[in-house]
Amino acid sequence: MEIDKKERSIKLNSSEFALLKNFSKFKLIRLSDNVFAIVAAERPAKEQLRKAIESKLKKARLQQRVEGRFEKLLSEEELELFNRMLEQGEIIRFKLSEKYKKAIYKLRSEYEAERKRSKAKSMPELSKNGYTVLSKEEEAKEIASKYAEQLKKGELLGIKGFDGNYYFIEKKLLDKLRKKIVAALAEVNEIRINKLREVVAAPEDMIKAACEVLKEQGEIIEKRKGLYALA
Repeated sequence: MEIDKKERSIKLNSSEFALLKNFSKFKLIRLSDNVFAIVAAERPAKEQLRKAIESKLKKARLQQRVEGRFEKLLSEEELELFNRMLEQGEIIRFKLSEKYKKAIYKLRSEYEAERKRSKAKSMPELSKNGYTVLSKEEEAKEIASKYAEQLKKGELLGIKGFDGNYYFIEKKLLDKLRKKIVAALAEVNEIRINKLREVVAAPEDMIKAACEVLKEQGEIIEKRKGLYALA
């Protein structure tokens, strides 16, 4: 700490600033001829303390977030507010695995954001080619919810097949495949899906999705499993 007489200010080094940054007003008290004390004139505002706690928690390394360790990084006032935030659920204890004896601290907002990102990553999607085949009803409901507007407009078609799978295919892709599938079936009485895959030159699950919808629309029939003919 040093005094700049020209600027009439006191300059602090980084460690001194860290001790005082949560306060805004101070008093300079003379204790003796050569001894002075800087005393905070007010307790730091609750919002300032909250921001300080959140900042420390976000910047802390994983091992520093462990319960019992993180508290040591806080001032007395910060610790008091930290415990209240913990009681109110603004900060939560979270265990990466049950094998760990102690939990780590996380901001609830941070935890919820991570959960949302994780759910978004795991949510099923249409392939870039415009179709998907799903085996779980829960995943099919997620697709139906996510693409509700496209389903309503008829831009996306979905159906549950007799095999228990759920098929979704974009109309523009179906229209493209319909011409090829109908043309192929028009030349023969019946055709198996593996042969149809060669003729249409498309992945088998894509053709299966198209065929399931075409069956529902009454254009083709499935005489036996994987064996198709014109209706």
